Amino acid sequence: MSIFKKINNKLTDNVTVTPKQKKSPLPRFQKNKSGKMLYIIVRDPELTNSSGNATHVTLIKLPITAPTSPRSIKDLIAKFGTEEAKSGKYEITEHNFEEIMSHFKPANALYKKYRKEELHEKQSVVINEDKHSLCAIAAKLHEAVEMFDELESEDEINAEEAQELHQALYRIKTRLEAAKFPAVLFNDYVFSPSDSNNLQAIKRKRKGITSVSDASSLKRFAPYSSTLTPFDYKPKPKKAGEDAQKLIAYLAKAEANTN
Repeated sequence: MSIFKKINNKLTDNVTVTPKQKKSPLPRFQKNKSGKMLYIIVRDPELTNSSGNATHVTLIKLPITAPTSPRSIKDLIAKFGTEEAKSGKYEITEHNFEEIMSHFKPANALYKKYRKEELHEKQSVVINEDKHSLCAIAAKLHEAVEMFDELESEDEINAEEAQELHQALYRIKTRLEAAKFPAVLFNDYVFSPSDSNNLQAIKRKRKGITSVSDASSLKRFAPYSSTLTPFDYKPKPKKAGEDAQKLIAYLAKAEANTN
């Protein structure tokens, strides 16, 4: 059962839905069938459809998956208001705000609860032809590795893509460290005697590059020198290593030759 269906089932008996007032010119609450999105709409007699009937204008689109709860009407309009809401033509009242919040808060709390449960659930994945049962996050990461393995040679991934992958890995690493689970605690459980052989097998697929800082390797960075994150991106950059220093010098020289 999907998260949103579970939320709908849970809230059916707990949240009172205001009856629709189709002819009312005042803004009113509405939600879509799946319960994913909450709306504030208004019937505008100045806008008519092909049949000559007044049409409804959507003022607020508030997903129950929003990371935080709007603090006020102003905050609600700023973050989830349509252009019509921001135009100032229509007034969203305190009653409208309280009503949409009465639906959003319990639904949002349940979404976060069920989503966390979903992320802890075990999923079956195939790693090196063996089946494993892993948490959803780890399963996604292993899926990414399988995608990477479809690129069999060293020239099937470029420098920009490589940097994007390193940045994604860095985000994972920092979150594990913040959770007090640094890699050093798991070294004995992560690595095995066969890892060296596996590494050599992977390298053989990408045997064209013999050294990180040789000419053929550095040339891969030249086409992406303008899109790579600069080395001084952070306020206090760490001193670049020897290979990185060679890359910096190469890119500077390449940029000078193009000017």
